[in-house]
Amino acid sequence: MEKMKHKFILPVMATTLLVLSACNGFGGSMGTTSDSQFIPTTPYENIYRGYRTTKYEYTSPLSPQMAEQGYIQNNQQGYNNWFYQFMDATNEWDMIWQNDRWENKAAYIDEKIMKSTSEVSATRRYVVKAGGDGTVNIFGRALPIDSPNQSGYLLVKKGSLVLKRVQIIGSESDGRFFFFTTFVQSGDKIDFVLEGDLKISFNPILSYENAGFDALHQDLTGNFENGKIKHYGDVHPYYADGKMYMYYLATNGNYDTLLTDSGNMINFIPNEGLRKDGTNGPVAPYYVLGITKEEDEYRSLFGYSNSVIFGSKSKDLLVWEDGQGVDENFVTTFLPKVAYPGGARDPYVFYDPDTNQYRVIYLGYYNNKFYEGQNPNDFDCGLSVVTSLGDSMAYWQDQQREVLRFDNAGTSGRDEPECPQMMKIGDRWYIFASLYGQSVHGVGALSYWTGEANKTIDKANFLSEGERRLDGEDLCAAQLVQVNDRVYMFGWIPQKADAGDWGGALNIMREVYQKSDGSLATRLDPYMTNLLNGGLLFSSITDENIINNQYSVENGAVHFTDVTTNETGISANPLHTFMIPNTYSRTMLQFKVEKKGASRFGFRLDSENSTKYSAGIIDVEGKQLQLIKKTSGGIQTRSKLSNIELHDEVNVKVIIEGTFIELFINDEYSLTGKMDNTDLQDFTISLFADNQEAVIKDVKVSMLTPGQYVYSL
Repeated sequence: MEKMKHKFILPVMATTLLVLSACNGFGGSMGTTSDSQFIPTTPYENIYRGYRTTKYEYTSPLSPQMAEQGYIQNNQQGYNNWFYQFMDATNEWDMIWQNDRWENKAAYIDEKIMKSTSEVSATRRYVVKAGGDGTVNIFGRALPIDSPNQSGYLLVKKGSLVLKRVQIIGSESDGRFFFFTTFVQSGDKIDFVLEGDLKISFNPILSYENAGFDALHQDLTGNFENGKIKHYGDVHPYYADGKMYMYYLATNGNYDTLLTDSGNMINFIPNEGLRKDGTNGPVAPYYVLGITKEEDEYRSLFGYSNSVIFGSKSKDLLVWEDGQGVDENFVTTFLPKVAYPGGARDPYVFYDPDTNQYRVIYLGYYNNKFYEGQNPNDFDCGLSVVTSLGDSMAYWQDQQREVLRFDNAGTSGRDEPECPQMMKIGDRWYIFASLYGQSVHGVGALSYWTGEANKTIDKANFLSEGERRLDGEDLCAAQLVQVNDRVYMFGWIPQKADAGDWGGALNIMREVYQKSDGSLATRLDPYMTNLLNGGLLFSSITDENIINNQYSVENGAVHFTDVTTNETGISANPLHTFMIPNTYSRTMLQFKVEKKGASRFGFRLDSENSTKYSAGIIDVEGKQLQLIKKTSGGIQTRSKLSNIELHDEVNVKVIIEGTFIELFINDEYSLTGKMDNTDLQDFTISLFADNQEAVIKDVKVSMLTPGQYVYSL
């Protein structure tokens, strides 16, 4: 968290604490293991629960109009002004409701599914409501289903006028996205007509011109009463009963605990029900951080003293009381001790299945350079573990084990290991922490240290494998959270690309998993990838005819020409470049690379009429990922991740939205970048390599699904 430098602030400050109980903690029983690799078993569809299952009420005429508002839990023609029809060579009829769907003459519409034949088309019709006059955006994702060898067309018509004609190719498993704008007035018939022997999934949307697209990288809006801008500070996610509770520290200067939550893992909504108990509330403003459930109560801990760690408790995750207790001998309970002369902060409580006890890992100071009068080079701290006396959090041992030491961290370039966590995944224990002071943002990237297989906390050597990272410096103070037996990662992306202002926007939820050698990897899981894929805008496979006049293309594989450019900020060697047609704004970019001797390859985003660009570099020789920005001041590295290992073929996935880029390599490495302080939009995309023999394959640019339509589009 942000530094507190004044002497009167207590040494134990705002904490990072997520408690995992025996029934839901990390342990060897979370799934199956193979060659020391932990394999989660929770189906992704049990995590992402955003699809609507209840009937819509009548929607107002100027609100977004979606086909699903007419068909979910409904079998009435014309409900919310949506109709279902079919047409042969000469006539048009209403479909009839039978077999739990709308059908006639082998054509049918079954909720999101549309099926046409070579003789009969299927049509969804929206009739503009009274009061619905205005300019509308009409868009959707036409996704082929079970039609790999078929093709056809989707026509969007207003009356007899064809507004849009979209070719549907059955082999395009990503589907096609389309978007256009037109004027409508009350009574206009907007038809979505599927022609050809084809089946698609399709939920068209009409939104009025002033309705924008919600961001997937969610930040807060508005200001606090003292005028400070609202952002997410350090986050402390907790998953319970199908919902992600995103507790976070306010950027109001007081570090108050606030809460947003999400039932679909993407859209987080402020929860105003969070509060302290009116008569016995916790003493600190940061009173809910990490959480565990012990018996029928949720518990959280925080620092508010030089010598002990205070806590809070709740029955419902919303109303919180002071967490202390007193036993029959008048001994105060639920107060772990601090064993450092300079105080401590950031405790994290977890359950240890090896010993059937609770433990706390926390950051403790021998000397703290941030206190007034301290020598900035005389800095000494460590991460220690304190253990409960039994299987309850009520009583704690005095003896502690220091698991990592950061002596003279300021001098050596290593700073405080903030927001520590400790988890057992499979047969290994891991320590996680964000090292402060290694970038312009202050708050650091998430590092981890690995214990040996089948070693307890008390016997594991967490220095044997060295420090490794799960992301770069632009994903700050990240925390892991257990979602059933899967593990996910949240942090905040800075509000400014080139400054240290504390707090920012949430990253897109990212999975963390264990590899067979015991190291950890990160990925945008396949279910989330599909949710965020709004449909193709370009494909090197099916749009080959667009690019084969400039490039040698075969089955979607692009072979570079002998034309080279020099860009020393990207590579010392000349670059061979493939420019994707058209310009883009919010996109998902996917491609594969056969390296064939290339030492560097990647992508570049150029705005029109600008000498600035953003780029992602996969550095094979340097074993590094980089996100860079070229400005008038030269090349600036926004974020980097080292010690990566790549095979001959590399799969690249890129999320580009607003000022952010999230880069994913081989579903194994991830890198987040705050690229600029203004949005990346209307840019061209170029793919490059510093060896002409390299081959770019399966290039796909898709619309990044808008936040409010993730479970609809």
